[in-house]
Order: sequence, then structure tokens, then C-alpha cells
Amino acid sequence: MQELERRGLDVGKVDIDVALPVRFDALSTWPHRTSLTAQATPQGWTFTLSLTNRATVPLAQGYSACEPITIERIPDGVRVWQTGNLPCIAILLGLELKPNETHTQTARWDGKDSTGRRVAAGQYRVKMALNGFIGETLIVVK
Repeated sequence: MQELERRGLDVGKVDIDVALPVRFDALSTWPHRTSLTAQATPQGWTFTLSLTNRATVPLAQGYSACEPITIERIPDGVRVWQTGNLPCIAILLGLELKPNETHTQTARWDGKDSTGRRVAAGQYRVKMALNGFIGETLIVVK
């Protein structure tokens, strides 16, 4: 607000919405392996989370259509983009994995921050979850 006032703008005519930071569920204790890969594309980035059931019995559970993804700038940890905040479509999707079976889920990011501006070149930490199964990777934006 101070910056707006410094620029001579009427803060009474400004409507600012702030999204609360998305939360990640507690890390699942189910025997599993997760990996998150990132691929640069002309439109931004594609992230693929792979989840492998490492147990000797099937994994069957539901997950939300609004699983969290965050992108934080390194080294200061500023979160530049996120998705998965509520409210979202309350659809519970079924996940069933046999032992050693893998499920993959993809997400896309256009390379812009939450205000719609291109993020600066640098290194970023990406975190993506699927009901307590969490993958992390680092990307370099050029």
C-alpha cells in the first residue's frame, strides 16, 4: 500500500486479493517412490510426477483434482506461482496401483508469476503433490 501511495495512487480504489499459500498434505508413509521431471517447452514448462507403489499389496485411495504445485525462486525461497488453492472442483479421483505399478500425472506452467508477468531468469524449485506423495525438482529459467 505504501508503494501505491508513494506513486500518488488512490489506495481506496484498489482491490487486492491475496491467495493463501497452498498446503501440502503430510508426506505419505506408504512404501513408494516419487520423481518429478520438468521439460521446457515453447509455451513454458511441463511437469510430470511419477508415483510407483513399492509395497507388496495394492495401493487404493482417492486424490483431489486440485493437488498443489508450487514454484519458488532460489535462493530466497519466494513463491512466484502456485496452484491447488481451494475452492476447487470437489472431484475425488480414484488411484489404484498394483505392486510396482506407476501412475504419472502432468501439469503445465506458462513461465509467468501469479500476477501474469514472466519470471526472471534463474533457478527455481518446483514441488508437486498427489495426496501426500510429493515430488520436487529444480529448473533453470533462461
